[in-house]
Amino acid sequence: MSEISLYPFAEINGEWNLPDSFLRAVYEQANIDGLIKTVFWRDSVTDGHDFVRHCKAPGNLMVFVFQDGVMAGFAWLTNITENFAFGHFCFLRSSWGKTTVQAANQIMDYWFSLSADGVPIIDTIIGMVPGFNEFAQKFTQKIGFTHLGRIPQMLSNASGERADAVIYFKSRLGNG
Repeated sequence: MSEISLYPFAEINGEWNLPDSFLRAVYEQANIDGLIKTVFWRDSVTDGHDFVRHCKAPGNLMVFVFQDGVMAGFAWLTNITENFAFGHFCFLRSSWGKTTVQAANQIMDYWFSLSADGVPIIDTIIGMVPGFNEFAQKFTQKIGFTHLGRIPQMLSNASGERADAVIYFKSRLGNG
């Protein structure tokens, strides 16, 4: 059985707990795997330096996933507001089909466990997947998200391409 470990990315006493060189190496592997243009379809991350800025951006809560001590992927929350946030996942190809479902569930357990003064911060995680990304849609449902619907042509990228936004949610209170 593979061991999954999570490593939350954080700034502690003015220092980040992972070096920029590690972040750039993660970006490079994800790019080699052909994932960057899909995961960051809206063109927000186009090189290793963009990825470092993305990881350190206020409001992005990053976590890195290791499988048996080897980098397997990363995930992050954005737009943390009131009691919900948008969740994003990227697993490197070498981890596909092995423990990605287990890792994603571990990540969501971690996110749902975050609290302030004993009160959970996140009740609901929202996922928004471009309509063309059927692989991500299937994975999102496999990890227990409920499909809400599709908003036609909502998403666009820097090239002017448009895509439907397929909306999902998962709640620690139940997916009713």
